[in-house]
Amino acid sequence: MQMTDKHKHGGELEAAFDAARSSRPEPSSDLMARVLADAQSVQAQKRAAPAAPAPRGYLRQLLEALGGWPAVAGLSAAGVAGVWLGLGPMAGVSDTVANYLGVSVPPVYSVDVMPGAELGLAWEEGAL
Repeated sequence: MQMTDKHKHGGELEAAFDAARSSRPEPSSDLMARVLADAQSVQAQKRAAPAAPAPRGYLRQLLEALGGWPAVAGLSAAGVAGVWLGLGPMAGVSDTVANYLGVSVPPVYSVDVMPGAELGLAWEEGAL
C-alpha cells in the first residue's frame, strides 16, 4: 500500500482525528487566574513612566553635534596647525622652493620704524 494514496486510509485513524477535533479541553480556572495575574503585573510594570533624562548642557550638545571627542581632537589639531602655518615664518619653505627652482631670493629685512605704535593705537581706541 502506497502512503500517497489518500483514498485507502483506515477508518480507525479518521475516527481518532474526528474525536480529537470534537473534544475541546478547557483550561482550569486556577491556570486562567495565574495567567491573568501575571498579565496584570506585566501591564503595571509597562505602565510606570520612565524617569525623565537629565537635561544636557550646551557644551555636551555641541560635542555630540561635532561627532564626539575624536572629532574635536582632530578639529583642534587642524586649527592649531592652521594658526601655526598662518602666523609662523615661511622662510624655510621659500628657501626650499627657491633652491628647487634654482632661483636666488634676496634676504628680506623687517625694520620697525615706530616701535610700540600698535600698542599706542590700541590704548587710544580703548581696547586695553
